[in-house]
Amino acid sequence: MKLIPALLAAVFTFAIAGGAEAAFFPWGNASGTSPGNVFSWTDGDSEDSGLGLGEGLWGDPTVTDQGFFFNDMRPEFKAEATEPSAVVIESKTRVMITGTNPLTELHIAEWGTWTGAAEDVNTTYGSVTVTPLIPVDSPFNMPLQLNLTFQYTEVVGDVNTWSAKADIDLTQDLSSFLPGLYDSGVTKFQVTVTNHLRSDPVGAGETAMIQKVGGRIIVPEPATLLLGLGGLLAIALRRSR
Repeated sequence: MKLIPALLAAVFTFAIAGGAEAAFFPWGNASGTSPGNVFSWTDGDSEDSGLGLGEGLWGDPTVTDQGFFFNDMRPEFKAEATEPSAVVIESKTRVMITGTNPLTELHIAEWGTWTGAAEDVNTTYGSVTVTPLIPVDSPFNMPLQLNLTFQYTEVVGDVNTWSAKADIDLTQDLSSFLPGLYDSGVTKFQVTVTNHLRSDPVGAGETAMIQKVGGRIIVPEPATLLLGLGGLLAIALRRSR
């Protein structure tokens, strides 16, 4: 297993071959309440990245008391290019979350496949932005932004795979804004996950591809839930073939 640093950026530009403008589309389950009333959510949507699909790339999540599970990504959620061209596809998903009790943790996990040389796709990056809402529906003007950490494997079975994650302690990572305010967690916030997939093959006639297959936003549960990522990845990859 080889770890390749992702190219990180603080300001994101929507870019895709052809230059079409991205649009947001609501999830089919854009609002609701988790089965055990742990949290409720509204305004769930994702971008189509200018592909003109009439729906977002992330698909509709399955929602449990643990959070949001995206296992039905659009197959177009990929960047594929042949040298000398380069293709960038970027998409966000976002949702407003309200905890029945204050929520203390947030865990993001994502996974997918890639082909070609690792250096042709390792400028892929992603970020998580958490915007607390105070007192009810007023966005706080200092959102927290963290970058996803990416990891690439050379071969698993007959495909190369990648995974990414970010773990956020809402009681600590937000404390630099207003010390003491989030000691017990956050009751209402918007979370936005941004993905930037880039394929830039080097070498005459070479082709590279990187694709998003699945992801999840875990709301209150501890980071130990991420230990199951390997099994989920294998299941997701089988479904994508």
